[in-house]
Amino acid sequence: MLAHHSPDVISICTPQHVRYQLIRTIFEHASPKLLFIEKPVATSIEEALKIGALAARHHCSILVNHSRRWSKGAERIRQKIRANEYGRLTSMHLRYSRGIYNSGSHLFDLVRFMAGAISEVKVIEQVPTSLDDKQDWSYSFLFKMKDQSAGGYAQAYDDRNYNIFELELYFEKGKIEYLHAGDEIRFYSVREHPVQKGLNMLKQDEVLEGLAGKASSIVLAVEHVKNIVESAAAPICTLEDGIYPLCVANALIESHQKNGSWETIEIPGL
Repeated sequence: MLAHHSPDVISICTPQHVRYQLIRTIFEHASPKLLFIEKPVATSIEEALKIGALAARHHCSILVNHSRRWSKGAERIRQKIRANEYGRLTSMHLRYSRGIYNSGSHLFDLVRFMAGAISEVKVIEQVPTSLDDKQDWSYSFLFKMKDQSAGGYAQAYDDRNYNIFELELYFEKGKIEYLHAGDEIRFYSVREHPVQKGLNMLKQDEVLEGLAGKASSIVLAVEHVKNIVESAAAPICTLEDGIYPLCVANALIESHQKNGSWETIEIPGL
């Protein structure tokens, strides 16, 4: 097919263990402007870096499909944090199931996209799930943020009971809840407590509901692809963004192997 067409964009949706060779073959027969790659990007960080180097040699951009980034709700949270609407972020409580590569990759990326990068992790316990037979482990863990301003706790759940993907972000002057995998988002601000004088309380200001049904993530992704190709827009999820969750997963595995040591997350240079 590539011998008879000259596509600007090629979507890579294959299992990750065949991607590097597939991308090599693509560049032997075509010169796309953009590769749209499903997560996880590759089987390892080293292989992902090889994919990045290969694309760079052929002047091709990479967009990784961390689909929750396309959500208008996630972008709304990111904007509120950047505008310092609720003051300083003080802590987070994350809840997930189905593995550090499956759901975890979305979780780690979403935290980084909205609030900043996790810099250190410490495993508390391993929680069994249906993905254990695929060696996609689930861990409950403590974490610190890159700027040391906030940290938190990520709690793993067994998906054989129910699936869960939620984030609670606590600020000096408010709170944000990301619920039902982003289908519902609640915003709270601080008010004076009506009974306990001198104390404050959280009051719900706004609720966004039914977000998952209002806009398809793949439709939003395609719109972004169009903007990259036609208007030279910067990719919202780069190869580095795609590699970062693999780095967090590696650090968690190492922490577990070392009986719950604190492990630093390092992103290798691209």
